[in-house]
Amino acid sequence: MSRVGRALAALTALAAGFAAGAASAESGAVPKPLSQEWADDPPKTEDTCETSDDRYAMAPLFRIASAKTTDRVYLLARKQACTVGGCPHRRRSYLVPGDIVLAGPEDRGFRCVYFGSRRGELIAGFVSAGNLTPVETETKLDRAFLLGPWRRDEASRLRIGPKGAVGVEVSGGGHWKGAASVNTGEFRVEAETVTSPLILKEEQDGCTVVIERRGPFLLLNDNSRCGGHNVRFVGIYIRQATR
Repeated sequence: MSRVGRALAALTALAAGFAAGAASAESGAVPKPLSQEWADDPPKTEDTCETSDDRYAMAPLFRIASAKTTDRVYLLARKQACTVGGCPHRRRSYLVPGDIVLAGPEDRGFRCVYFGSRRGELIAGFVSAGNLTPVETETKLDRAFLLGPWRRDEASRLRIGPKGAVGVEVSGGGHWKGAASVNTGEFRVEAETVTSPLILKEEQDGCTVVIERRGPFLLLNDNSRCGGHNVRFVGIYIRQATR
């Protein structure tokens, strides 16, 4: 085949790939569970620790441990132990023994950890590896665990209520802020029973959401059809305490 022929064949294949992708999106194909999206790409060793990396959806779980049950374990902005003279890199947020966190790779005696506060906020910081004990990951979903309000951040929230004897009703609301506009999105879906993972489809608009459990956290992925332009419900969700 000539060079021109090879180029034309490559362009044809590329166009076919785009068409197949568009058809898949148009049909509302079921997205992968978020754990599968990041199964081969774990968190990396970084010099900063912020709640902006969805790879932590597959980070191992640890329990905060301390020599004293009343000890506070403060989150740190740097991988550096506090000294007697002070600790300018200590953040205001702290953890207590028994708290469960998602933790990245150990580096210089520290791990970056993600923790869900009672207000439904995902917070992060470095913690000494000596304050962390591995725990077995709970992945089975049940209705009792799902019920209630959940929050990823200010831009995305869920509310899960009962449906019938063993099912659930899930409603989500989110937004995306652009330079000159705010796009919003929402969905409401029902499931007659709870499975692990839980796949929820909104027949009218083609929105499909996949929900998983990872310890005390929920992991969500969607098929990009659950809201306005750039509105997504993908990420790590925290149970929000009811007042």
